[in-house]
Amino acid sequence: MSGNTRVSRFRDIARLVTLFVVVAVGAAYLSRLSQEELDGTAQVIDGDSLRVAGIEVRLEGIDAPEFGQICTDVDGQDYGCGERSRQELRRLIANGPVLCQSAQRDRYGRALSFCFAENDAISLNEHMVRNGWAVDFGGFGSVEREARRRGVGLWAGTFDMPRDFRARRGDAGGFPWLLSIFGGDRG
Repeated sequence: MSGNTRVSRFRDIARLVTLFVVVAVGAAYLSRLSQEELDGTAQVIDGDSLRVAGIEVRLEGIDAPEFGQICTDVDGQDYGCGERSRQELRRLIANGPVLCQSAQRDRYGRALSFCFAENDAISLNEHMVRNGWAVDFGGFGSVEREARRRGVGLWAGTFDMPRDFRARRGDAGGFPWLLSIFGGDRG
């Protein structure tokens, strides 16, 4: 191998490494730019969805009962647990603005967010799971286990998991087992 060939290969490798570094730094920079921060008055859509500053937001890592979903309370009485979940979220945001931080969108274009109320003192995502009005959907497993142990909210009675309710209703796109594998069964 001649000296010119070695120098040429070295230059090619150096260019490739430089290109890789530039792409990696650019991707990291663009990722930070794509993070949204929404704040202001929020309107509750359901137990895990809000509208903040005109943008629909889905609370990341949780899944709440659907609006028409019926559950059974500790006394065996049916109640609208989807509506009850929505009421709890409404109560949480009643005292002022909400701050939501989002880095991505779901398949419906909603901002997947971690949201806070009362000057960031309350994590809406965690509160809904901790008090049993939503279930863990990635990230709140220990919080859900505690809510189950305490028998609060949904855990005080019986209910269908929201994804199962949607699947039976036909909202899971026809492939609920496939969507659940990839985490896409949240409607």
